[in-house]
Amino acid sequence: MVYYITSDLHLGSRHSETELFLKFLKTLPTQDCTLVLNGDTLNRRWTVYSKKENEVLATLADLSNKIRVVWLQGNHDRKLKPEQSGSIEFLPYLAVGTAMILHGHSFDLIMKINRPFVWIFRLSHLILDFFKTESLHVSAFAKRFKFLYTVLRNHVRSNALTFAVKKGFKIIICGHTHYCEDTEVNGIRYINTGSWLERPVHYALLGCDGRISIQQFNVQDAV
Repeated sequence: MVYYITSDLHLGSRHSETELFLKFLKTLPTQDCTLVLNGDTLNRRWTVYSKKENEVLATLADLSNKIRVVWLQGNHDRKLKPEQSGSIEFLPYLAVGTAMILHGHSFDLIMKINRPFVWIFRLSHLILDFFKTESLHVSAFAKRFKFLYTVLRNHVRSNALTFAVKKGFKIIICGHTHYCEDTEVNGIRYINTGSWLERPVHYALLGCDGRISIQQFNVQDAV
């Protein structure tokens, strides 16, 4: 069984790489394959989906009747499910051998503790987004504050690695931070698959031999 692991599609956001994700789905093998959607597949509860976004949801439902599709809960979609979900499995996390796959928002204590700052930051982003010709997702906006963004990434990574050690996992695969990385600390590997809101987009490939790698998905890969 080969696992294809993605995260943070944020379907419904105008920044989501919806068409590219559809092309990615069409490249998946139809046998011995599991697709893992590692959190924040949907953007918000009140989202009205476009024709193309509904096509993604319909494709996922149809795909789940051919291969295993696991939808893990993120902070944006932990209580959300598409109306038509086929045979998709909805889980809080997934363990595969010595690897643990979960979204990673539970490791983010900074945003939980600093709610007032988060709301002020989001409001600032909305105001600037309204008046500027350049449109950025809030995560792309946050990346412009490199020091603060690095603190958040390091915080999530550190807590994830601590969790992996405590639970006896050798690999922990997350999303949430919208930053693709592959780091090993004291023999424990932390992988983040980034998001589908900014190019390049990535996914993790976990093979039947237990080897795992980060892959970049490009338009030409779908040809």
